[in-house]
Amino acid sequence: MDMIETDKTQERLDFFTELVHEHLPNWSFKVNSRLQTTLALTKYSSRTIEINKELICNGNFEIVWNIVLHEIAHGLVGFHHSHTNSAFINHCKALNTSPAPYIKGALPDDLMWKHLYKCMRCGTQYRRNRLSRGLKQGYVRCRICRGSLEKIK
Repeated sequence: MDMIETDKTQERLDFFTELVHEHLPNWSFKVNSRLQTTLALTKYSSRTIEINKELICNGNFEIVWNIVLHEIAHGLVGFHHSHTNSAFINHCKALNTSPAPYIKGALPDDLMWKHLYKCMRCGTQYRRNRLSRGLKQGYVRCRICRGSLEKIK
């Protein structure tokens, strides 16, 4: 885990650590700087909830709150229950959080997506986390107008 720079971030980390210990006493809460597209992760074998470093540093507090509660619900029901399982959904309702695995707007777009492409013909933008190899050869085209794409970011 990297050193947390600001006091606000450290306060958030302390707050969410206490929240996890309140619901899951034998579990730990950590910041994982290696998480790229995943916002948070529940590890059952080590009894750990890990959260994206960018999310804890720059994310909206209410969104981070819901994500941590979502992961706590995973910890409460165990790894045999998926997002559509009634036991998991009931625990999410009891914790007043969403059972959905993805929360829109959790991170700003510039942090969430590594690559941004734009169609040269119609201007449609495409956000991706993986670099497209076929872009230089012209294999990757716009889905709307079949125009060529240009890498912006």
